[in-house]
Parts: sequence; structure tokens; C-alpha cells
Amino acid sequence: MPQYSLLCGVFRFINFRLRRKRPLSKMAAPELQAVLEQLLEPDNAVIQQATARLREAFADPRTPERLAEIVVGAARPQLRQLAAVLLRRRLSGGRWRHLDPELRLRLPSLLAEALEKETDRSVLPSLSHVGAVLLRRGGAEAWAPMGQWVQRAARDPHLQERALQVLSAALEDPPPSLTPHCRPIAELCRGGLQPGTPPHSTAYALKALGGLAAALGGTQTDLLRSLLPDVLRALQALIDADEELGAAALEVLDEFVAADPKAVTFDLRPVLDLCLQVLNALALGVPAEKLLREMVPRLEPLLGSPEPWGRKGALLALGAAADGCGELLRRRYMGAVLGALRRGLRDPEGAVRGAAASALRSVGEYMQPEAAALALEALPAALEALPVSLEPLPGCPEALPGSPEVLPGARSWFVLRELLAVAGAAVAPQLGAVLGALLGVLERGRPHEMELALSALHELGGAVEDFPLCPPGGAVEAALLAVLRLPDPPHRAVRLQAMEVLGALGGGAAALEAVLEMAADGDGEERRVLFGLCGAAAEALREGVEPMLPRLLPLLLHSLQAPPPAASPAASDSFLLFDAAEDEEGAEPMGDEEEELVAVEVGGDFVAEVEAACEGAGLMAEHCGAAFEPYFCPTLEALLPLLEFPHPDVRSAAYGALGGLSCGAGNAVGQQELQGRALTALLGAVRAEKGAGPARAGLTALSRALSPALSPQLLHAIGCLMADVINGQIRCLQDDDGSDEEEVEAAAELRELAGEGLAAVGGASPGGGALSDSFRRALPTLLGCLNGDAAQRSWAAAILGEAGAHLERGVASELLPLIGPALARSSAHDPDPEVRSNALCSIGRLAANGVALGAAWPGLAAIGRALREEGRGRGRDNACGALVRHKGALPDAELLALLLPALPLTEDFEENSAVFGYLLQLQPEQLLPHAEEMPRVCSAIGTGSGDTDLEAAVVGLLQELWRRCPTDVGRGMERLPHSDSVRLRRAMGLDDAAAMTPSTVQ
Repeated sequence: MPQYSLLCGVFRFINFRLRRKRPLSKMAAPELQAVLEQLLEPDNAVIQQATARLREAFADPRTPERLAEIVVGAARPQLRQLAAVLLRRRLSGGRWRHLDPELRLRLPSLLAEALEKETDRSVLPSLSHVGAVLLRRGGAEAWAPMGQWVQRAARDPHLQERALQVLSAALEDPPPSLTPHCRPIAELCRGGLQPGTPPHSTAYALKALGGLAAALGGTQTDLLRSLLPDVLRALQALIDADEELGAAALEVLDEFVAADPKAVTFDLRPVLDLCLQVLNALALGVPAEKLLREMVPRLEPLLGSPEPWGRKGALLALGAAADGCGELLRRRYMGAVLGALRRGLRDPEGAVRGAAASALRSVGEYMQPEAAALALEALPAALEALPVSLEPLPGCPEALPGSPEVLPGARSWFVLRELLAVAGAAVAPQLGAVLGALLGVLERGRPHEMELALSALHELGGAVEDFPLCPPGGAVEAALLAVLRLPDPPHRAVRLQAMEVLGALGGGAAALEAVLEMAADGDGEERRVLFGLCGAAAEALREGVEPMLPRLLPLLLHSLQAPPPAASPAASDSFLLFDAAEDEEGAEPMGDEEEELVAVEVGGDFVAEVEAACEGAGLMAEHCGAAFEPYFCPTLEALLPLLEFPHPDVRSAAYGALGGLSCGAGNAVGQQELQGRALTALLGAVRAEKGAGPARAGLTALSRALSPALSPQLLHAIGCLMADVINGQIRCLQDDDGSDEEEVEAAAELRELAGEGLAAVGGASPGGGALSDSFRRALPTLLGCLNGDAAQRSWAAAILGEAGAHLERGVASELLPLIGPALARSSAHDPDPEVRSNALCSIGRLAANGVALGAAWPGLAAIGRALREEGRGRGRDNACGALVRHKGALPDAELLALLLPALPLTEDFEENSAVFGYLLQLQPEQLLPHAEEMPRVCSAIGTGSGDTDLEAAVVGLLQELWRRCPTDVGRGMERLPHSDSVRLRRAMGLDDAAAMTPSTVQ
């Protein structure tokens, strides 16, 4: 059964002066184990009591030995993991030297015993880090017994992975004492690189070699050079066996290059060949023209290579390049790319077919509908290739839960899933064949094959989301319900997965009823899956779930019951495990008031259950309508305590649930007061939130809950919160010192969300009145960001228009003289094309506000400059959209003279609605002088880049111009590329001859 991780508590370090004495408390191993068990209870009061007792136990110098005994002998894996984490902390810093010498000698033996006995994979990383501490801190006396165990275990196939895991952890920060052992260590690692080594052992060996290279620097060039061929061969094998592990292990090459470039550069070709799978970073950072000019000649011979790894690498490179080069690949190389993918999907080697399917999914975004057609072409062969055994094979036992080995035939199932994702709704003609294969496996397959079939069914559901794959009473629902009735425990994992697929596909009342029966007597994991299905069923059935609510809501509300709130930070015994002053020998003692928060991760599924319950509650409250009205109040009361829950994921889920509940209450009769309570609580929680992740969830929930029906006071409060986030005036942004790159990224993401929320407040506020104060509050920061880095400039240029477009007219007249010149400068002089295009888009949005712009408004001058100087692309497209939003500021004849030469749009097709909306409101007589230009203007018709109704109206306009000026329109069509001309004639209902034969009437 899979283990789910939770942050069972936030342990608070309270620092005491070194002179303060503690009473000595001797606690035997069984008593200490009981204390640790209390720390795993989801009850803050119990955790605090256990923490106080643990603090006393840490005064006893024998506690590390007793922790080691628990690591060896405890039955519960969560206990062994927590004991290992605590033991590592008690050995850190200068504590090792103060341990009893006899204990120092015994600990390595105890740890080796634990490493050999451990049966739960989730505990091994914690044990490995303890071993790493012994190797790093213990010096010669620890290296002898621990190092001997590592050397012995690394040669034992059953223990090799654990030994290499310890070694890789120790080499993350290797001490000088390990350097003399560099050659024996290298040979141990080389053993983990040999063919046939399990993937995880290879991954740890590569990680250890990366750490060893960093420690050696340029002092052992010959040693590193001798290792490189084995490293490259092992990387290739690891990527073939497990692409995720292989991608992470590529970091060893970074370490080799950083430590000693001479060890790598003597023969670059094999390194470059391998690195063709890491092209996505280059594709995003190098101009597409330059990258493809260098890359394509190198890929062509590899695509025809007799070696499977060469063909696979080239196909993966094509997929990686799509991230930054997709548009250019479509325009210039589409035929060649699709041809290479077609050959790859027919390749006799499964690894090559898998690479082709992965690459097709990557490029498919840019090559539709051609990519979907290729996926459909390959689908029958993919179905035939599925290695399905409808009866258990003799001598081939089922894989154990948690086994890292790749399941037989998993690659063929991967190909099928990728093809389904690319085909999308176009798979409909072959849906019967696909479902027949998948449902046949669910009926008669082995458990691991059923898991793979369920994954494919899940992918199929996402691909055909436009029509129901799992209608109530249908074959899919019946097959999934049959899986739920399989015996437990051999099919437990499959049953849980089937429950999740039912939720993803929107199972009906029968599915919800079946899962409800299972979860009523099940454990937290089954309840977690039930709550996920509840949300999907609520979206699909809405008030149809009412008959099940009396049984469902008690389960859900029970799971929402949180432990008592955490004690005040001032409490001296709350969550104390260690004294920070003891971490390093000779460290200066810190004041009692200073503290540090750390998280210790242990196993369990409590948090996952509460998260799922929050999500289910929010979706049901939002979608069940009047059926949920009796439950609004108890659900709100259950959610409010979770806003202070220690685990950030629970707080995030609770914020999202409050947003859903607010949406549902806003649509219900007589629930506006409750909606106000929910939103007020959410506003306060986001302001006080100390984590960027939960704050992000809270802002998203508030934006979802916005509607014109909210009171002006609530709209104003939400707008002011959004402005305060933009200004960095909420807790999680004030606590951020800006020194950590992740914190900077999180703050930027919060500000982006707040900018969108500010614009949404304007959209929900009749006349923009509720937006005025908050926009004024945010404006200095927004204008200041126009002088920040590229990301800040781009965001500010966009938000000024998105939010400013909703300002009430009096405020707009006051503020536009400040905003307009700043945007005009950005549109003209910013070196980043995205900033210029966003500024132009905002100039258009502000002009559409309806305010009299005045002679000083710089928008038209900025647009004119852009139309003259910007090349084809998003900037020119946004200038076209901005120009038509200035209608009335110029005579139509002058506006058309500026607009038509810049068309058609080439990137930002959303501007078509504004551009063609303007053209369609003109009289046909106004367009007759431009009839020859109009086929070019409309040449994107039929490519799928525009709204269907809008395209139909534009086709009608072209047909009218054809009737009036067939010669001019015909000449315009002649100038188009042949494919565009054929597509346009087809859309207009003209054959080739008629299109090219002008009427004598002009």
C-alpha cells in the first residue's frame, strides 16, 4: 500500500542560554518509543505534551543509543523514520565528540543492522542520512566500521542499493577525511554502473560520483576521465529503463564539468550525443532559427542510425526542441518532422517507439490537426502491441508493492497513452476499438496490467473531454464498478485506482453509491478517494447527489474535524525538539525569544484525507445547488478551524473550499450572510498567511468567488487585499527577505495572481466603483515595475490595461495622464518584445474604456510607431488590436490605411475578435477600395485560429465583396500562397474556375 507523507507537526526550536541547567530524565527505549508514537498523533495537544517529555529525554546522553534501538526494532515504519530523523539531529554539529566513546563505537553497528533489516523503502533515505552523518562527522573511528559495511554491502546484490544510497548522501558534503579513500570509493561506485544493475542502484552510484568529483576538483583528472565512459553508458541505460531517474542523474555531468573540464573535453562526441535529450533548455533560451540551423543537420543521420539509441535520442531531441521552436518547426519542417515521427512509431524497437510517441505529444501542440491524424494512423498498431496476459504466467509472480522495477510492457502502454493524448477528440472513430481493448484487460487481465489499462482509460477521458466517456449505466462505468468488487487485498491498489478514475471521468450515482459503501467501512485512503469522486459527481450530477448527502456529509465533516489549534508561539514547551545553541560547538547562545521553524516529514495519510475532504466539500457546496443548503453552515464551521492548521497543504485546501462554498452560497437563497462570513475569514487568513503556497490558493479562491452580486464592501475589501499583495504588504511577503530564489519566484507569482484578481474586481464591480481605491493604492508599484526586470515590466504593462479598463470614468480621466505616457515609453523603447506588445495591448484596452482621451493622449502615436517598426509577430498584432479600439479617434479611411497593411495577424489571434469586429461594423462601400487586400487580410480563415461564428461572418463579408468586385478579389487570391487560396475558396464555396474567372460587371 503506498505511503503518503504528512508534516505531522512543526517542531519549534526554543533557544535557551547555555548556562540554564536541565533536569536529567532517564527514559528507557520502550518509554521513548511511546513518546515518539504520540508525536505521530494528529492532535496538537498530544504533540505538545510529547514534545515536552522529549526535551527532557534529550538531556540524557544515552538517548541517541535508544533512538538507534528504535530505528532497528520498532514495528511501525513511521516510528523508525522519525527516530532516524531525530538521531541524525542528535549527531549533528559538535555533539558527536561529546558522545560516550563506547556509544560512538556501537552506533555504526546498530545503523548497519538497521540498514540490512529495513523493509520499507520510505525509511531508507532517513537511515542513509544517518549513515552519511557517521561517515562525515565520525572520523576514523566511524569510518572503519561504517566504511567496512559500505564496502561489503556494495558488493552484495541485495544490499548494493542501500550502500550506494549511504555513500551518495555522505558525498553531498564530503569531509576531507574521505579524500584519501577516493579511489576505493570510485571503484565501489563503478560497480553500481555495470550492465544489469537495478535502476535505483545506478542512480545512487551516479549521484555519489557527482559528489566525489565535486570534492576532488581538478586534483584527479585521470581518475575522473577513466570513469567517464562507464558514466555515459550507465546514464544511457538508466534513461532507457527509467526516464525520470535518468533525467535527474544527468546532473553528474554538470559536476564533472564544473570540477574538472579536462576530464570531459578530451572526447566530447559521446557526451554531446547523450545530451541531445536535454535540448529543451536550449530551445527555450536560444533563438529558434539559430538552434535548428545547428541541430537539424546533426539529427538527420541519427534518425536513420542503425543503433536504436541514436534513433531514440534524435526523436527525443525533436520533442525537446518543440518547447521553444514549435512554430518554426511547423512552418519550415513539418513534413520532415511528421515523417520522422511516423517512421519512429513503426520502429521495431520499443524504446524508439516510446521516444516517437513522446516527441509527437510535444510537437502536437504546434502541428494540429496533422499530429492528431498521425496519432490515429498509429493507434491500431499500438493496440496490437499491448502485451496483455489474460491468465497469470507460470513462474512470474506479481510485483511487490513499492517495487521499483519497470513493469513488463509498460512502454507499450506509454505509447498508447501518448497517442490518445495527441489524438484528442479525433479518436472518436476508433473509440470502440480502444475501449474494447481497455475494458477487456479490466475484465480478465492481471493486476499490474489492469493498473496500466486504468491509466490509459484516465488519459482517454482527458482526451475526449468534450463528450462523456463514462455515462451512467454505460459499459465503462460497469467495468469500473466490477473492478471495485474484486477481492481485497490482492486487488486493493487496482480498486483504489478504479475509484480515482471514476472520479476523473465523472462517474454517476451508481459509482458514487458503490464507493460510498466501500469508504463507509474503509480507511482514510478509501475516504480520500471517495471525496475526490464526490467533487466530480457534484459537477456532473449537481442536485442529483441529494439522496446520498445524508450518508456522505457525516463522513466528510468527520474528516474535516481538525485537532485543537496550535499553542501560542510564546509557550515555552511547544514543539521543542532541539536547542539550536547545541548545533555547533562553541556557538553563541541565542536569546530566548529567537526561534526557528523546521519540518519533520513522517508517513501517514491524515493530511491527504483532509485535503480531499476540503476539495470535495468545496465542489459540492458550489455545484449541488439547493440540495446543499442544509449543510452550508456545518461545512463552514468545520472549515474555519483548518485555516490555522499547521500543515500548509491543509490550509491551501481549506482556502479553496471556502472559495467554493462562497460561490455556492452566493447562488443560494438566503445564504448571503454566510457567504460574507466565509469571504471575510478567507481575507483575514490570506493576510496572516505565512506560506506563499497557501496564500496563492487563497488568492485563487477569492478570484473565483468574485461576482457582481457581492456587496460593494466585500468587493472593496478584496480589491484592497489584491493591492496590498501587489505592494508586498501581506505577511508572507513581508517575512520574505528576497535572498532566496524560490521565495522571489513565489512572490512574483503571488503578485501576478493579485494583478489578475484586481482586474477581476473591476469586472465584478458595476461601473468600476469598487476598484478605484485599490487601483490607486497599487498604481505607484505598477508604474515602478515598468522600470524593473523583464518579468516585472511585462506583468505591469499587462495589468495596467487589464485592470485600468474597468475604472469608472472620473477616475480614469484622472489617472490616464499618468499611465498613458509610461505605457507609450514601454511600447517604444523597451528592449523586450513581450513588454512592448503588452504595453500596446494595454493602450488599446484603456482607449476602449470610453473616456475622452484628449489631445495629449500618446496612444495613437505609439501605435503608429509600432505598425511602422515592429516586424510580424505579437507586437504588431497587439498594435492592430489597439488601433481598432481607438475607433472614433481617427476617420475610418485613415484607420483602414494604417490597419490593413499590417494584417493578417500572425501570433496573437485573440485580437481577431477586435479587428474583424471593427471591419464587420463598417459598410461594405467603405471596404470596396480595399477589396484586393481583403483576401490577404482574411487568409487565416479555416486554420482553426479563430472563433467559428466570427469566421462565418467574415466569410459572408468576403462573399459580398466578391459579388461586388470579383476582379479585385480574384487578383488578391492569386497573390496568396496556393494552400491559403484553396482554403479560402473552399470556405467561400467557390471552385477553382469560378474563383479565377472575373465577372464583366465591376
